[in-house]
Amino acid sequence: MGYIRKNTTLILLFLLIVALLVYGGSTVYYQKSLTKLNQNLADKDTQIETLTGTLQSLESNHTRLEELLNMKVQREMDLTDQYEDVKSEKEILFVDKLSVERELNTTKRELNIAMLNISILIHDMDELRVSYDELEADYSEIYNDTIGICEDAEDLNITECEDYLE
Repeated sequence: MGYIRKNTTLILLFLLIVALLVYGGSTVYYQKSLTKLNQNLADKDTQIETLTGTLQSLESNHTRLEELLNMKVQREMDLTDQYEDVKSEKEILFVDKLSVERELNTTKRELNIAMLNISILIHDMDELRVSYDELEADYSEIYNDTIGICEDAEDLNITECEDYLE
């Protein structure tokens, strides 16, 4: 039985060595696997931190762009309101311009009529001046004739002639 014992002991020893080798190999394997896993986790953490930084910068850019967009939308609304105000003011000014042009045309017509009337009145005044000058000449002639008659009447002792001269 010593032989079986030796054989069994050797088999058990061999199994123990194989078990130790398997255990050692699995320990090394798991250590390498764990090291790789830790390295992968560290890489993933680095990537996560990089992505977090990128995400934060993108969020800040998004916030900034959103603020810019809101400002542009507000400015667009303000410009739209200003455009509508300017457009309505333009329409009012256009209507006013047409009214002023009509009034100007009416005033020009009235001015032309007034100028024509002034020309007619100047012509009438010139005619009246000529008539006045003629009448004044006639009056002077009649007055001189009356003075001559009164002088003749004085020579004849008629005094009532002076009443006609006044």
